[in-house]
Amino acid sequence: MGLSLANHDLIASGIRWVDYDKTTRIKIAGVDDQKYQIAADRARRLISQSDARQSLHNISVSDADATEFDIQCQLMSRYIVLDWDGVTDEDGNKTEFSPQKAEKLLKGNAAFFAWVLEQATKVAIDKAKEIADAKKKSLNASIGSVSGAAGRKRKPSSTENLEA
Repeated sequence: MGLSLANHDLIASGIRWVDYDKTTRIKIAGVDDQKYQIAADRARRLISQSDARQSLHNISVSDADATEFDIQCQLMSRYIVLDWDGVTDEDGNKTEFSPQKAEKLLKGNAAFFAWVLEQATKVAIDKAKEIADAKKKSLNASIGSVSGAAGRKRKPSSTENLEA
């Protein structure tokens, strides 16, 4: 599952294209995506509020209830799976991306769901590494500039320090 050079600019944004197989690639955001995290937090709070009305002696389930898996598929289809190329329908025809189609694919294919989650985690890790590397390079560049011409200036005498 290789990456192209075009991914370099996308990694810092937390998005990249990843090959699913030889003919299919998926545009994926990292699990650290702010909108995804906010939506997941809200879903957890709503579930907690709904569950607070239940008791162990009288647990009920309605047709309107959704499983955690269903909710994760919905959120991932909106905020993690952003586009695709090469996904086909039942007849083998390429299908255009939509969040609704992505949700259906995630719900219907547990292996794809797990793969997307793994890739979204890798995207987030790569983004964090790239940001850390950029900060390190920036810090090293600023330290290096002091050791240049400015670092070769004479040191002030002790009396000059007092006057300043």
